[in-house]
Amino acid sequence: MAEVMQRDPVLIPRKPGVFMLLNRKRRLAYVAYTSDLQKRSHSLAHMLQNPKTHWSLKDLPRHPPGEFTFMVVADTINERAAARIIRAAETEIAAKNYRLVSGSRGAVPMVTFKGEAMPLTEAIDKAKCKAKYITVWRRIDRGWTVEQAVDLEDPPTRGDPDQTQARRKRAARRTAA
Repeated sequence: MAEVMQRDPVLIPRKPGVFMLLNRKRRLAYVAYTSDLQKRSHSLAHMLQNPKTHWSLKDLPRHPPGEFTFMVVADTINERAAARIIRAAETEIAAKNYRLVSGSRGAVPMVTFKGEAMPLTEAIDKAKCKAKYITVWRRIDRGWTVEQAVDLEDPPTRGDPDQTQARRKRAARRTAA
């Protein structure tokens, strides 16, 4: 009978913070902010171990779950401080020749609005937009600029060939992943 190695449990706090999902073997890294580190680590572990579940990181390649490590970079921080910490961590990991994975489908999407990085909810508030959050998010996902999505600029012309081609490329990438 084979022995099963027992590991000491790692305590991940139920606090907001920045985390990194790292694959040293394939030199991949994903860095993001979450409002609950413990819940996020649990959902990512579930995602990696169950290939038929919702893949919350659309650009993350599907590799064996044992190759990934969840690391807490900083905890008990706010969303504004998180953006600075994420940039620093991404710069550091890129310097080590890791490929940075993007494509978060997390709870706090960050956007650049009027030259400032902020959570999408804050951009909606600043623009005094009357559209619902999900509407604005879907507009951005379809390729609208943030200003167009929050009704500060006219929406893109329907049937624009350049935008149609861009949408088709995005859809092809999603189905290939």
